[in-house]
Order: sequence, then structure tokens, then C-alpha cells
Amino acid sequence: MSDAVLLTPKSILASLVELCKLKITVAVTITTVAGYALAAGRIDAGVLVPTFALFLVACGSAALNHWQERDTDARMDRTRARPIPSGRISPAKALAFAFLLVVTGSMVLYFQSGLTASLLSILAMIWYNGFYTPLKKVSAYAVVPGGLIGSIPPMVGWVAAGGGVLDLEILAFAFFIFLWQVPHFWLLSMFLGQDYEKGGFPCISNLFSEAQMRRIIYSWSVATVMSPFLILGASGEFSLVLCLIISGLGMWLIQKHSVLVRPTAVVNYKKAFMQINFYALMIMVTLVAHRLMV
Repeated sequence: MSDAVLLTPKSILASLVELCKLKITVAVTITTVAGYALAAGRIDAGVLVPTFALFLVACGSAALNHWQERDTDARMDRTRARPIPSGRISPAKALAFAFLLVVTGSMVLYFQSGLTASLLSILAMIWYNGFYTPLKKVSAYAVVPGGLIGSIPPMVGWVAAGGGVLDLEILAFAFFIFLWQVPHFWLLSMFLGQDYEKGGFPCISNLFSEAQMRRIIYSWSVATVMSPFLILGASGEFSLVLCLIISGLGMWLIQKHSVLVRPTAVVNYKKAFMQINFYALMIMVTLVAHRLMV
């Protein structure tokens, strides 16, 4: 790729968008909207500004992560074409872009939704960039404390809609998100582990046999399936239809993931990864849809 192409506005914009890790940041916006809807009992125009503001913070945090991991990204097949290691964006420009997004998003949250929402967004960034990112270079278990990061966006949505940060329902919902993220990441590492090793990241699959890893992941999947009932208990909503849907989704995932504990079974880890993500999305959709209808 020539320098002339690199400097076109279109290529620069594409590189900046790539820094934002849209797959992750869009997931952040989904959980933020879910938190807002659960607190407000509706989805209205009030969700737009805080969700967009948190999206900006998440994008800034993702761009900062690109800057932090530019050297390891250059060693991995999956990431060596990213904007910084490929030379499409300089580290300094990526860092400035990240700073601009984080400051803008957190300030908008402060003026729109209050200090608590803004501080939660900053906490998520600090936990991701200041704790989890360096920790995953030294510990294969980093994803466990790192899972707390995904628990924060729905709390921002909840607070933006007028809920309290210590309300039991949002704490239970955040716990569900936390539990889901652990098997989500470990399944990812089962089919991308060799690439992570090229980047110098310790992989939990090197600490346990494949059979042990499969049992560990399955145990976390079972825990994830049980956790939505804590949300029902915290909210006091035990309608028959809601319980049946949540139970049905849980049985579906357990049945699909039972392949993990069959000794002779050949496991498609990417498929299992997609299944647990689909399950988590359907649980969120179910809870929000029920709240909007009651």
C-alpha cells in the first residue's frame, strides 16, 4: 500500500474506525440500552445520548488498547494488519484519538446523566486499559477479573434511566454478564490460542489438558445459565412465560455445550463460542421485552 493511499481521507477514516473495535463497542451499546430499558421500563429518546456517550468512551478505550498492544499485535497473524502495526496510523495519533474520545464521552455522560454514570464509564476504561490489558500479558486467568469490565455498561444505562448503582436487579444483571464473558473468552482462546501465544500472551489451555479445559468451560456455562434466575429474584418478576423462556434458553445451551463433556466428542469451539453469545443476547432480549410489556 502506497503512502498516497494511506493519506487519503477515506483510508484515514477507515483506520480510525478500526481502532474503535466496533464488534466490541456495539456489544457495549447493546448492554447499555438493556440496562436503561430495565430501569425505565421503556426505550425512548432518553437512551440515545448516554448510550452514544458510553460508546465514545468504549471506542476510546479500544483505541488506547490498540496503542498499548501495538507490539504484540505486530506478532500475531490475526492483528498484524491493524492500523498501528501496519503503519496506517502512528502511535501518537492513535493515542490522541483515544484521549479525545474518552474525554468527550465521559464529559457528555457527566452533563447528561450525572457524575455516577460518568465515573462508571471511567472505571470501565481504567479497569480495561490499566488493569486487564497488562494483566493478560502475565496471567492466563486475567479474563476472570477482566470480566468485570463488561458488567459496567449496563449499570451506566441503568443509572442514566434513574436507577441506583447498588440496586439488586442491576447487580444481578451485571453478574450474569460477568459470568458469560469467562466461557466466552476461553472458548475463543481454544481456537485462537496459537495466535495468542505468538503475541506472548499466556493461554489457559497450556495449563490444563483439553479435556480439563472442556470441563472448566462447561462448568462456567452452567453457572451462566443459572444466573438469570438471580435477576428474576432481584426484580420479583416470576411470570410463567418469562421463566419458561429463560429455562428453555438455558436447556438449549446446556444441551449444545454438553458436547464439551463427552470424552470422545469432537468439539467445534467456534460454534460453541457463537452459541453462548447467542444465548446471552437472547436472555437480554427476553428480559427487556418482558419489562417493556409489563
